[in-house]
Amino acid sequence: MDATQLYRMLVFANVVDKGSFTKAAQHLEISRSMVSQHIKKLEQTIGVNLLQRTTRSVQPTDSGRHYFQYCNELLHLAKQAQQAVIPDANTLNGSIKFAMPRDLGRQLILPHIGEFHRRYPHIKLTLLMEDNRLNLDEHHIDLVLYMGQARPATPHKTQQWQTLKLAEYEEIIVASPSYLKNHGHLAHPDVLSCHHWLTVGSNQLPKPIRLTNSHKDHFDIRVKADISCNSSQAVLQLACQGLGLACVASTLAQPYLNQQVLKRVLPDYQIQQGGIFLSHNHNDTLPPRIRALAAFLSEQVFKKELQL
Repeated sequence: MDATQLYRMLVFANVVDKGSFTKAAQHLEISRSMVSQHIKKLEQTIGVNLLQRTTRSVQPTDSGRHYFQYCNELLHLAKQAQQAVIPDANTLNGSIKFAMPRDLGRQLILPHIGEFHRRYPHIKLTLLMEDNRLNLDEHHIDLVLYMGQARPATPHKTQQWQTLKLAEYEEIIVASPSYLKNHGHLAHPDVLSCHHWLTVGSNQLPKPIRLTNSHKDHFDIRVKADISCNSSQAVLQLACQGLGLACVASTLAQPYLNQQVLKRVLPDYQIQQGGIFLSHNHNDTLPPRIRALAAFLSEQVFKKELQL
């Protein structure tokens, strides 16, 4: 029996276990048509119909139920073999160099590092909080967290950096209640250029902003900063003092909105959207220590199951 036949038996066991071709395909991370092809080849090889297919469900035949008992044992053995070589939390060890932007790291990551250390006490972390884009290979970085648009997979030496999307955000305009009280209600993008602005950056150059309404109408403005700063958190704190409007990522602004020290301006208009991404340079298999950190961040910080 070759490896292909064994894999087809595992596919069959997953179809019966999940109750559908679609769910089995999602679990195995292959297409539904590929699952169907594997089942068809398996039935042809052994000369028996294993499944009864209807528009609503997939059920094993009598022969299929009998065959499933053995295939299910194979599935359990495969899971046990995988678990046998995965270290538990107390035995995971090694070091991880993890890079991230300062503001994102301080707000989202640092509050959870204590819990990660309690779970994995033998993993040593080096946290690089740097807004400038680093040479990942030169600094021997294992994981990098960043905001914006997904970067294309770029070869570095002999490996390629892979990117996982953890969350989405949009840029929003915010201001303090006192600023809005003193300057009146903002009802349309046309009035934005007349206001005081706080911008994220290291210079006083005008910043272009495009707002889009529900009818897909675009409004392009250029704002001049009264105060600019290279930290989003600092800009948000300046906005809390009533010094002007600020355009920042919703992820960073959300705590201020929750506390009602800032309010969103023109909420019916969309600005630029982006994502929060995690990149690594392990093409096929993540080392257990790095997988542990990636899974922890995905599940504890961003509330989603890690998809590799």
